[in-house]
Amino acid sequence: VDPCREMANAVILHLVGVGWAAASLGAPDAEPQSSLVPITTATRTAVELSNTVWKIRPDPWEEAERNQWVLKGLPQPSLNAPVPATLNDIVEKDPLAAEVGWTSGYFGAVYYETEFVVPRGCDGRVALRFASTTFNAVAWVNGARVGGHAGCCTPWETLDLNASLLAAAGTPNRLIVRVDGARTWQSIPPGGSSTGKWGQPVLLGGDAGYYYSTPGIDGRVHLICTASAARLDHIAVATSFHGGAAAGTTGVVQSTVVCRGPGCGRHTWRVAVPGVPPVTHSVSPDGVASTLTLSIPNATLWWPVGSGATRTPTLYKLQIDLLGSDGTTLTDSYSLSVGIRTVSVSPTGIAVNGETVYLRGADCHQDAVLRGHGVDLTAVVANMNVMRSIGMNSFRFNSWPAPEELLSLCDEHGFLVQEEVPAIALRGDWDTACPASTPGGIFNSTGHCANGSTLAAHTRAVTELIKRDGNHPSVGAWSLANEPEVSHPGKDAADPGAVAYFGSLVGVARTADPQVRPVTIELDGACYDFHTKVGLDLVSIHNYPGWYDLAPVANVTADMAGFIKGWANAVPHKPIFVSEYGAGAVAGNHRIPPIPYTEEFQVAVLKADHAAFDQFRGVMGGEHVHSFHDFEQAGASNEDGKTLVTDILGLNYKGLHSRAMEPKAAVAIIAARYHRLAAHTMN
Repeated sequence: VDPCREMANAVILHLVGVGWAAASLGAPDAEPQSSLVPITTATRTAVELSNTVWKIRPDPWEEAERNQWVLKGLPQPSLNAPVPATLNDIVEKDPLAAEVGWTSGYFGAVYYETEFVVPRGCDGRVALRFASTTFNAVAWVNGARVGGHAGCCTPWETLDLNASLLAAAGTPNRLIVRVDGARTWQSIPPGGSSTGKWGQPVLLGGDAGYYYSTPGIDGRVHLICTASAARLDHIAVATSFHGGAAAGTTGVVQSTVVCRGPGCGRHTWRVAVPGVPPVTHSVSPDGVASTLTLSIPNATLWWPVGSGATRTPTLYKLQIDLLGSDGTTLTDSYSLSVGIRTVSVSPTGIAVNGETVYLRGADCHQDAVLRGHGVDLTAVVANMNVMRSIGMNSFRFNSWPAPEELLSLCDEHGFLVQEEVPAIALRGDWDTACPASTPGGIFNSTGHCANGSTLAAHTRAVTELIKRDGNHPSVGAWSLANEPEVSHPGKDAADPGAVAYFGSLVGVARTADPQVRPVTIELDGACYDFHTKVGLDLVSIHNYPGWYDLAPVANVTADMAGFIKGWANAVPHKPIFVSEYGAGAVAGNHRIPPIPYTEEFQVAVLKADHAAFDQFRGVMGGEHVHSFHDFEQAGASNEDGKTLVTDILGLNYKGLHSRAMEPKAAVAIIAARYHRLAAHTMN
């Protein structure tokens, strides 16, 4: 069986002291999540339905069911929206927005409508694949419900659109998708809603509220069809090598593959890379995994950028074929790029192929002008080019997984990526019913706050992310949450409920990933024993001296150095990553002497932080400035309606660039430092 899926659905998590248990985690009426990115091959057709304009209609008055929008189509007036994109920056400009109930910061239900035609020759499985929908989605084809997904950021597929659902070949089919931004304590990310002083909807959730609150289809959408009902459904790759990292290395590619559909057991797998004899194996029954091991003599390893003139991020094209009962007829075929490398943890950092790499990078946010957190391929390529020019070799996508398309570029260019589950605001500061002082903390398995249902959703988010991204050599670590509340206010001792909750997720991640990459959680305090009790591999910490505490710049270096030293003493032999630091600046805002929100102030704080980092050579494993560019951060409140946003004009200004990617003075500071670190390794 698919190990990720079955682990998520069946494992019972026995935890000391707290009765956590994960129930069935499958999204209703949806196919098991496939790890395959849509491509066209000799046996597969992938037709993109996105990068076009769809009709949309918000449903603030809950008219859709009563007026049968799913059966009749969206009523007039409908609005227009591009896919992929989130909606606030677009819809608010439409003069008809108010007429259909759209208000600023709307996070309720939105219905999308488009048409698609199934090409002739799609004789096997026909389905729709959504790369990402935010936050909850349901799809209908020709009035029939065909799938759904809870949460965000990871792909999902509809049920097989059999002939009884589809119009004749060449005839349009109506696709309607409902998305909404609703969240609760039992969703990932968590959040809630209330009514403001003047009757306006108020989004709750602290960070969860102001990051990505708008609903939308924010990933690409494809119609996928196979020539045969029996087809490859999942592949998980693990690589290793022996004979040393120099010439003569034998690379090993282990492929765990799953066939789905009738007659799978009568087929044969064939796995190959160019120039190497293929390996074959009989196919297990429908849904049962088979493992094939391919040896590559004189293999060239995948190395991160900057590892040396002869060490490049080499990729091999892995070909997976499903052959018919005669052993020769091609039933299905698929290919993907793999890099032969290992990832482990050294006392001073992440080691690739046994050699420690100092990470130089930034936190990134999936946000852009107009498109919001919708995937923008132009921005993906442009941002990668800028990262390379600055001297970065890594990044962390903050509170949101990186787009699939960006990870493929990272594979090609040798970047290391820390992928993060969208689990932000697992803390009680936005809900008066869930203060951290609640007996048992907010991670109480039977309480109102983060309970067993939250853990089930979180477990699914972890396994879906690993299943989506596990084959990318660029992915070097998994982050399970951003700044959760792991101790009681005023105390540095770990909350037992938090230890139980996150300890279970660490086990889930290690079981789901055949490459067993390092696992971490992003922390913003000094709760040292939480790190030890949960068993994290990396110390990933956030500190903003001179910004949130308004301390004088002259105090920043000592503050940061003391923070790092505390962690180094408490958790020895674990690599320390300062994965968030910095200060805000509005692009073009200048003042001497520097004051907050000026470019001069941001530069001064960064230089002071760097002076602290340089005191810990051989202890720190990397640094990620926050953030790569400014991002939208607006609309979050607590239950009293008081804003929790500390930045102005709805943006977080800690970026090296503006939201429109205009460089600030800080870019030159970071570029000079990163190029110097690349030339003279701190390790």
